[in-house]
Amino acid sequence: MPKDLQPSLSETAADWGGNYEELQCQAGLTQTSQLVCPFGNPKSNRLMVVYGDSHALMWLPAFEAIASAADWGLVMLAKSYCPAEPVTIVNWPTWSDPGGPDLAYDQWHRWAVHWINTHKPGLLVITQENNYLAPNPSGSLPAATFSDARWKKGLHQRFASIHVPDMREVLLGNTPFLLPGGLSCAAAHSENVQVCTEFSRYAVQPFNPVEQATALAAGVEYADPTPWFCSTTCTDIIDHYLVYWDNSHITATWSKYLENVLARALGFPPPDASPTA
Repeated sequence: MPKDLQPSLSETAADWGGNYEELQCQAGLTQTSQLVCPFGNPKSNRLMVVYGDSHALMWLPAFEAIASAADWGLVMLAKSYCPAEPVTIVNWPTWSDPGGPDLAYDQWHRWAVHWINTHKPGLLVITQENNYLAPNPSGSLPAATFSDARWKKGLHQRFASIHVPDMREVLLGNTPFLLPGGLSCAAAHSENVQVCTEFSRYAVQPFNPVEQATALAAGVEYADPTPWFCSTTCTDIIDHYLVYWDNSHITATWSKYLENVLARALGFPPPDASPTA
C-alpha cells in the first residue's frame, strides 16, 4: 500500500461525495421530495442537473468543480437506493414490508421529473446503480431480478418523461463493482493490496450495455466511466489513490481526481489546468 495513500485509511469513512452537500438537501429514504440546494453559480442562466441515486451523489465533488469552473449552476436531484428510471424496486429487507414495493421511491421520482421539466436545465446528467431487485410477485423474499427487457423499458420511459426543448441529455454509465474492494478490503490486506482487484469482465455490470444501447437509441449521449477504473482488471488503489469507498461507490477524493476526464466526457473544459487522469 502506498505510504501517501489518499484518502488515508483513517480518513476514508468520511471521504464520501455526498458529504459535499448538507444532509438537509438530500432526500431521505422515506422522503418524496427534497430541499433543492444549488451549487456552482446559482445566478447563471445555464443550469446542469444531475439526477439519480447514491451513484449520482458520489460524483458530486467532480460535478461541483466542473460547474463552478464553467460558471454554470448545478442542482443534485439524488436519492440513495433509488434508481433514476421508473421501475418499482423492492423495499430493503430491514425496512417495513420487506419484499414489498418501495412506494416512496415512486413518488420521489414523480416530483423530480416535474422539477426538471419545470426548471428546464441546459444539461441533464442521469446516472444510477443498476443492480436493483424487484418485488417478488408473492410479496415475499427473496426478491426478483429485473430482466433486460424490463430494465430497458424503464430507462426508455424515463427518457420519454422529460420534456425540455434544446436540452442536452447524458447518461453517465454505472461504475464497475469491486466486490473485494473499498476501505474494508484495503485495511484487511494492506500488505497485499492485489487481493482487492477484480477482472473487468466481472466488475462491469451486466446492465451497462443495455443502458448504453437504450440511451443511444433515444438520442441520449452515453459516457462510459469504465476506462477511468479498469484495464483488464479493476483495482482498489490506482497510483496513490484509494478508488473505492465501498465495493460499489467511489471515494470523494477519486471523484475529485476524475473531474477533468468527466468534464471532457460532458463537453466542458477541464476545471483543473494541471494534468490529472
